[in-house]
Parts: sequence; C-alpha cells; structure tokens
Amino acid sequence: MSFLLLRLTLMLCVLKNIPVSTAFLPLTPTRFLTTLNENINPLDLLEASYKSSPPSEPIRSDGLTSVSRLRRTTEVNLIMDLCSESGNDDEAIKNLWDFWHNERGSKGKNALVEVDFYMSQPGTWPNAEDILRDLIFENPQWIEPKNKLATLLFLKGQNYDSSLLCEQILQVKPWHFGCLSGAALVYEKLNHPERSLYMRARMMPDRREDRREWCRIHCENIMKQ
Repeated sequence: MSFLLLRLTLMLCVLKNIPVSTAFLPLTPTRFLTTLNENINPLDLLEASYKSSPPSEPIRSDGLTSVSRLRRTTEVNLIMDLCSESGNDDEAIKNLWDFWHNERGSKGKNALVEVDFYMSQPGTWPNAEDILRDLIFENPQWIEPKNKLATLLFLKGQNYDSSLLCEQILQVKPWHFGCLSGAALVYEKLNHPERSLYMRARMMPDRREDRREWCRIHCENIMKQ
C-alpha cells in the first residue's frame, strides 16, 4: 500500500467508523473497489484527499491579481453549472473545457487548436509535442498544454511520463475531470490498479445529488486558495 493511500485509508476509517484493523488487510484491487462500494463514499475520499494533499502552492485571495481573481471566480461558476438542476450537462462541460483552453487568451487557444490537428495523425505527433513543450515553457502555470501533452505521451506509450504530468495537473486542479479520466487509464497501463481505482473514485459523479456535493467540495477549496 502506498503511503498516500495508507493515509487516506486511515482518515476514512475515522470518518466512517470503519475498524482501523481492516486498513491493514492485503489491499488487492478487488478489495479496494469493494471498500469504496460498501464502506466509503467516493465523496468522503475526495474530501480526505484535500486534507491529505492540498493543491500545491496556494495563493491567498489577497495576493491574487485582478485577472487571477476573475479566472478563479469564473471557474467556480462554471463548476457549479455542472450540477445545475435546469442546466444542460453537455453545454456545462463544453463551457468548462472552453475556459481551460482560453485561460491564456486567443493566441494560446489557437496554438492548442493547431496541436489538436497535429495530434490527429501519428506522423505529426512530433509537431504537436514541440508546440506543447513551448507553451508549457512560456506558461508554466497553464494546465491545458500539460493535459494535452499527458494525452500525447499516453498515445506514444510513454505512460510513466504521462502519469507524472497527470499528477502535476491534479495538484493544481483536482477537479479536472478530463485529467482524472486520463490518469485512470494511464495507471491501468502502468499496472497500478489501486492508483487507477483511486482516480476513478475522484471522477465527477453521474448522479445529480452526488455531483452537487462533488462541485461543492471543489468550489469551497478553490475559494480557500
């Protein structure tokens, strides 16, 4: 059992009144999934993950620039749209993707559009990688080029390097549902079933009530930064 998973398991045992001794039984993938299904609500796992490993390098609100503050508020509103009773789920998801792509303006977005074109054919993957690495160098805090590079590395079979990028992304945006889905696949390829199941447990729920709670947890933690 990894140290992070051990910490989360112990925290959840306390939260859910599960006998702590069960945390030290052999944690096979089947048992981990059973534990999630029978004893632990994935939303409790999500809250525990924030307490165990908060987003890296938080910036307090009084230290934000006006642009950063606007981005933060906009992202919170878009996340809350994901659980709106009257909203369109597909449109809400598209709007959040558009926001992530536009975080560095039209020039950055156009570069990502070019990347998508190059990623469509293996023969032009080197072009896509060159653009993405330049974008990351110029905008180290921008998540979306890292997310696309993680996807490209996965397609190329460089799963370990892809997993490192996924972890970087989720340290900054633990709510990035695209990266969570990709990370689960990457860890499957790396034969790390426990980590893959952990990523799946943190993904955005389908059930409306659970999704509302998922959105609340993330938005509260965004506003604390």
